Amino acid sequence: MSSDNEILQNELDENRIFQANFNWEYDDNIPVGFQEWFIENGEHFNSSLKKMPDSLKPRQTTASQCFQNSQLLSQDYPDAKYYEGIMFGPVFKACFHHGFNIHENDLIDLTYIFNTWNYHNEDRRDKLYVYFEVNIPNEFIDKYKEKIKANNVHNPLLFDYFNSVNK
Repeated sequence: MSSDNEILQNELDENRIFQANFNWEYDDNIPVGFQEWFIENGEHFNSSLKKMPDSLKPRQTTASQCFQNSQLLSQDYPDAKYYEGIMFGPVFKACFHHGFNIHENDLIDLTYIFNTWNYHNEDRRDKLYVYFEVNIPNEFIDKYKEKIKANNVHNPLLFDYFNSVNK
Protein backbone atom coordinates (compact mmCIF):
# COMPACT_ATOMS: atom_id res chain seq x y z
CA MET A 1 0.00 0.00 0.00
CA SER A 2 1.38 3.41 -0.93
CA SER A 3 1.84 6.12 1.65
CA ASP A 4 0.16 9.51 1.27
CA ASN A 5 3.56 10.93 0.35
CA GLU A 6 4.02 8.38 -2.44
CA ILE A 7 0.49 8.96 -3.75
CA LEU A 8 1.03 12.74 -3.81
CA GLN A 9 4.45 12.39 -5.47
CA ASN A 10 2.97 10.11 -8.13
CA GLU A 11 0.15 12.60 -8.80
CA LEU A 12 2.72 15.41 -9.12
CA ASP A 13 5.03 13.33 -11.33
CA GLU A 14 2.17 12.47 -13.67
CA ASN A 15 0.91 16.09 -13.62
CA ARG A 16 -2.54 14.85 -12.55
CA ILE A 17 -2.76 17.02 -9.45
CA PHE A 18 -4.05 19.93 -11.57
CA GLN A 19 -6.57 17.87 -13.49
CA ALA A 20 -9.75 16.07 -12.31
CA ASN A 21 -11.52 17.20 -9.14
CA PHE A 22 -9.52 20.39 -8.72
CA ASN A 23 -10.20 24.09 -9.16
CA TRP A 24 -8.15 27.04 -8.05
CA GLU A 25 -10.13 29.78 -6.29
CA TYR A 26 -9.70 31.94 -9.38
CA ASP A 27 -11.04 32.06 -12.88
CA ASP A 28 -9.57 29.53 -15.25
CA ASN A 29 -6.93 32.13 -16.19
CA ILE A 30 -3.93 30.37 -14.68
CA PRO A 31 -0.81 32.44 -15.39
CA VAL A 32 1.67 31.01 -17.86
CA GLY A 33 4.37 29.10 -16.01
CA PHE A 34 2.40 28.94 -12.75
CA GLN A 35 2.06 25.16 -12.47
CA GLU A 36 5.77 24.55 -13.08
CA TRP A 37 6.69 27.29 -10.56
CA PHE A 38 4.25 25.89 -8.02
CA ILE A 39 5.64 22.34 -8.26
CA GLU A 40 9.22 23.65 -8.11
CA ASN A 41 8.62 25.95 -5.11
CA GLY A 42 5.95 24.05 -3.18
CA GLU A 43 6.59 22.25 0.07
CA HIS A 44 4.93 19.01 1.10
CA PHE A 45 3.33 18.52 4.51
CA ASN A 46 1.33 15.51 5.65
CA SER A 47 0.29 16.11 9.22
CA SER A 48 -1.97 18.57 10.94
CA LEU A 49 -2.40 19.56 14.58
CA LYS A 50 -5.76 18.52 15.97
CA LYS A 51 -5.95 21.46 18.39
CA MET A 52 -4.64 25.00 18.66
CA PRO A 53 -1.45 25.61 20.63
CA ASP A 54 -2.22 27.62 23.78
CA SER A 55 0.32 30.23 22.69
CA LEU A 56 -1.79 31.24 19.66
CA LYS A 57 -5.17 32.94 19.88
CA PRO A 58 -6.74 33.09 16.39
CA ARG A 59 -8.72 36.19 15.55
CA GLN A 60 -11.04 34.29 13.22
CA THR A 61 -11.92 30.63 12.55
CA THR A 62 -14.75 31.00 10.05
CA ALA A 63 -15.64 27.97 7.91
CA SER A 64 -14.81 28.42 4.20
CA GLN A 65 -12.46 31.33 5.02
CA CYS A 66 -9.17 29.42 5.19
CA PHE A 67 -7.19 32.16 3.45
CA GLN A 68 -8.37 34.97 5.71
CA ASN A 69 -8.20 32.82 8.89
CA SER A 70 -4.57 31.91 8.18
CA GLN A 71 -3.50 35.34 6.90
CA LEU A 72 -4.85 36.97 10.07
CA LEU A 73 -2.99 34.46 12.23
CA SER A 74 0.28 35.19 10.42
CA GLN A 75 -0.31 38.94 10.84
CA ASP A 76 -0.93 38.53 14.60
CA TYR A 77 1.89 35.98 15.08
CA PRO A 78 4.69 36.49 12.53
CA ASP A 79 6.23 33.14 13.50
CA ALA A 80 3.02 31.44 12.25
CA LYS A 81 4.05 31.40 8.58
CA TYR A 82 1.31 31.54 5.95
CA TYR A 83 1.18 28.88 3.23
CA GLU A 84 -1.19 28.56 0.29
CA GLY A 85 -1.66 25.84 -2.30
CA ILE A 86 -3.31 22.43 -2.43
CA MET A 87 -4.96 20.33 0.25
CA PHE A 88 -5.08 16.84 -1.28
CA GLY A 89 -7.31 13.94 -0.20
CA PRO A 90 -5.43 10.79 -1.26
CA VAL A 91 -8.41 8.42 -0.95
CA PHE A 92 -10.85 10.28 -3.21
CA LYS A 93 -8.11 12.16 -5.08
CA ALA A 94 -9.86 15.48 -4.48
CA CYS A 95 -7.88 18.71 -4.27
CA PHE A 96 -8.83 21.96 -2.59
CA HIS A 97 -7.13 25.32 -2.96
CA HIS A 98 -6.31 26.03 0.67
CA GLY A 99 -4.44 28.26 3.12
CA PHE A 100 -2.89 27.31 6.48
CA ASN A 101 0.05 28.12 8.79
CA ILE A 102 3.26 26.48 9.96
CA HIS A 103 4.23 27.33 13.54
CA GLU A 104 7.21 25.73 15.31
CA ASN A 105 7.36 23.05 12.59
CA ASP A 106 3.69 22.11 13.13
CA LEU A 107 1.03 22.51 10.48
CA ILE A 108 -1.89 24.54 11.84
CA ASP A 109 -5.02 24.37 9.72
CA LEU A 110 -7.42 26.71 11.53
CA THR A 111 -10.31 25.96 9.22
CA TYR A 112 -9.89 22.23 9.75
CA ILE A 113 -9.33 22.46 13.52
CA PHE A 114 -12.42 24.55 14.16
CA ASN A 115 -14.69 22.98 11.53
CA THR A 116 -13.76 19.28 11.75
CA TRP A 117 -17.38 18.16 11.51
CA ASN A 118 -17.69 19.67 8.02
CA TYR A 119 -14.57 17.83 6.86
CA HIS A 120 -15.49 14.45 8.30
CA ASN A 121 -19.20 14.31 7.57
CA GLU A 122 -19.52 15.47 3.99
CA ASP A 123 -19.68 12.79 1.32
CA ARG A 124 -16.47 12.02 -0.55
CA ARG A 125 -14.22 13.71 1.96
CA ASP A 126 -10.96 12.19 3.15
CA LYS A 127 -10.29 11.96 6.88
CA LEU A 128 -6.61 12.81 6.42
CA TYR A 129 -5.09 15.28 4.00
CA VAL A 130 -1.75 15.93 2.38
CA TYR A 131 -0.72 19.54 1.82
CA PHE A 132 1.42 20.93 -1.01
CA GLU A 133 1.87 24.63 -0.53
CA VAL A 134 4.06 27.70 -1.10
CA ASN A 135 5.09 30.03 1.72
CA ILE A 136 3.86 33.58 1.18
CA PRO A 137 5.96 35.90 3.37
CA ASN A 138 4.35 38.32 5.81
CA GLU A 139 5.99 41.22 3.97
CA PHE A 140 3.86 40.34 0.95
CA ILE A 141 0.69 39.81 3.01
CA ASP A 142 1.20 43.26 4.58
CA LYS A 143 0.23 44.80 1.22
CA TYR A 144 -3.28 43.35 1.74
CA LYS A 145 -3.55 44.21 5.46
CA GLU A 146 -6.59 46.50 5.13
CA LYS A 147 -8.50 44.08 2.93
CA ILE A 148 -7.76 41.13 5.23
CA LYS A 149 -9.24 43.00 8.22
CA ALA A 150 -12.72 43.12 6.64
CA ASN A 151 -15.18 40.41 7.73
CA ASN A 152 -15.42 37.22 5.67
CA VAL A 153 -12.98 38.21 2.94
CA HIS A 154 -12.12 35.41 0.54
CA ASN A 155 -8.62 36.53 -0.35
CA PRO A 156 -6.34 33.92 -1.93
CA LEU A 157 -2.93 35.46 -2.63
CA LEU A 158 -1.03 32.72 -4.44
CA PHE A 159 -1.43 34.03 -8.00
CA ASP A 160 -0.63 37.59 -6.88
CA TYR A 161 2.48 36.29 -5.14
CA PHE A 162 3.48 34.25 -8.21
CA ASN A 163 3.11 37.35 -10.40
CA SER A 164 5.19 39.47 -7.98
CA VAL A 165 8.13 37.06 -7.87
CA ASN A 166 8.07 36.41 -11.62
CA LYS A 167 8.10 39.96 -12.98
